Amino acid sequence: MRFFTENFKPIICFVFLMMFSANFAFAQDDMMDEDNPAAMSSEDCKPKSFDTPYMKFQSDTIPQRQVEIWFSFAQEDFKHKEYQKAIPYYWKVMLNDKSGRYEKFTYSKLAECYSEMGKTAEDSRAYLDSTLLVVYKGLREFPNNQGLHYRAGSLHRRLNQNICAIPHYEALVEKNPERASYLKILAKLLFDAEDERCIEIQQRLVKVDPAVENNNLLRQMLEFFGKDPMQAVIGAFEQDTTNVSSALALGKEALITGNYKLALRAFNAALLVEPQNLDALDGKAKSLEGLGQMSGAMTTLKQMVNYYPSNIGALSNLALAYASLKNFSAARSYAFKARKVDPGKGASYMVMGRILEEAVEYCSGKRDKNEYTYDDKLVFEKAGAEYAKAKRDPNYVTKADSRIRALRPFYRTKEEKFLKNNRTNIKDTCYDWLK
Repeated sequence: MRFFTENFKPIICFVFLMMFSANFAFAQDDMMDEDNPAAMSSEDCKPKSFDTPYMKFQSDTIPQRQVEIWFSFAQEDFKHKEYQKAIPYYWKVMLNDKSGRYEKFTYSKLAECYSEMGKTAEDSRAYLDSTLLVVYKGLREFPNNQGLHYRAGSLHRRLNQNICAIPHYEALVEKNPERASYLKILAKLLFDAEDERCIEIQQRLVKVDPAVENNNLLRQMLEFFGKDPMQAVIGAFEQDTTNVSSALALGKEALITGNYKLALRAFNAALLVEPQNLDALDGKAKSLEGLGQMSGAMTTLKQMVNYYPSNIGALSNLALAYASLKNFSAARSYAFKARKVDPGKGASYMVMGRILEEAVEYCSGKRDKNEYTYDDKLVFEKAGAEYAKAKRDPNYVTKADSRIRALRPFYRTKEEKFLKNNRTNIKDTCYDWLK
């Protein structure tokens, strides 16, 4: 009997597949309103009918022993990836198992058969529709089956039917409230559907996984729905002040908004856990500078350089801090140290250019006349030369060009060069540190 069935099984399976998958596809075409997906409900995602040609195999007179034989045949075919052969057996088992031992398990296996066949088919849509029909049929009998919910949700996402995927991931999250992967997908599905419930799900995700990208998405959600995004970052930090990622996220956000006191608190919290965290040290220095506490800022910057003596960023920041204090000699010294680490990087040249500009503003500001002298213009030209060197690093071409264009109007004119015999040495004592 099995010999006869196997000869005709591929043909029968194909015909049945086309019949009930087409039925499901037509039903979905009717129910899917692609122009207005928000108008859909979870009921719209289900097939209108669960009748299939395989229903003819259902009978009250089939003994349980026969069901066990069919199940054995199905398992053997499945094991050898003979999915097309396994399908009719699984249907017979599913429709006739009275013991309850196989039915629940069979839905998952049957769905997997269709799914696997669809991976190699030229037109996989019929197999995907068939998989969904089996999955929904299984969920009608076993509404809490996590495996079937996962498969349904994944398939709907694959078919760009996100509205349909939402209830399945809600079921998964309900049973797995701390599974980050489920929370992440559900929050994104709800956000894409412009459903404000995404905020609550994303907040739960941040508690489980306070990664920066998760906090960033939560802020986007809050902003989208007209809420205060800072509350999300503060909430994540307050929940666990020892979480360095949350502390850094809050510190950086507070710096952007100019809340230096809050930023300092956050960066200090991060440093209690990781005393040498470069981002936290840098943020602390900027926070202290914003609060006008330059002495503390300098101390923190020096710590950064002690911890990371070859870090160009740390050396550059300390150089700029000295420049802000008008200690241009020390500023130049640290800029040169940064350059020595890697002369090919444009950062140190950009910093030196800024130091020179800062020096001109300081020196010219000490005079009564509100104009730039010949020596001031010489220093501007030196700054431009530094920016020109920075352009050798592709990462700084745009910034360097911008500064050069801004400075060019303040270079010496031909007439000034003629009158001063094109002098290039700087005589102004305010610039003695350059000699």
